[in-house]
This record gives sequence, structure tokens and C-alpha cells, in this order.
Amino acid sequence: MTGPTGELVLADLAQLELSELDELGEQNSGIVRIEKPHVDKDRHGELLTATAIVMLTVSGLKVLASWLSKTRKKETIEIDVTVRRGDVEEVRRVRWTRKESSAPTPDQLKALSDMLKIDVSALQA
Repeated sequence: MTGPTGELVLADLAQLELSELDELGEQNSGIVRIEKPHVDKDRHGELLTATAIVMLTVSGLKVLASWLSKTRKKETIEIDVTVRRGDVEEVRRVRWTRKESSAPTPDQLKALSDMLKIDVSALQA
């Protein structure tokens, strides 16, 4: 394959979450893209969220799993992830229980791909 087979879209992320995910993406060949909303003068002082788009590759899944495994107040995080392939979008609910804040294991990547209903064997590395 010559490119990613799609994208994983994480909407409504706070600035800290975006920074963490963007940093992980930069460490992995820039596979994360951040889309910040347009800010006009009427929205001054409002809390803004943005969207992160992760390329649908094995590396992208590793970045997402690493981000989900980062130390947080809660041991379990739930987030909606939109799997976008061409014109088709499907929203999947990911419920991730953090076991450790290190590189994701093969079992964790399999669990994440199962939650997202993605065949990892068909993805580009």
C-alpha cells in the first residue's frame, strides 16, 4: 500500500490533550494533524476545543494507544472515535483502561483495533 487507508478522528479535545497527541505524532513521522476551529472576536474567553486526525496506519494506532495510556486522573477513559474511510464515516466508542504509561503491547493494539473494528493486517505499517 502506498498510503493510509483512512483516518481516525477525535473531536472536542482540550488543549492539553491536543498537545500530548500532537507530540506523540511528531515523534512518529507527523501522523497526527490538528484542526483548530476558526476563532472570531465574538468567541473571546470561551473554552475552545479542536479535532485531532490520526492517519489510519499501524503507526497511527500505536500513537492513539500511547496517548490513551498516558497518566490521567482516571484509570479508564471513554472517547468517541470516528473511523473515516473515503466518504464512509463510522463512530466507535473506545473504552480504554490504562494499565501502564509505556509503549502499547500487541494485546493492547489488538484490543484497540477490535474496538474500532479495524483489520490491522490490512493496514500500512
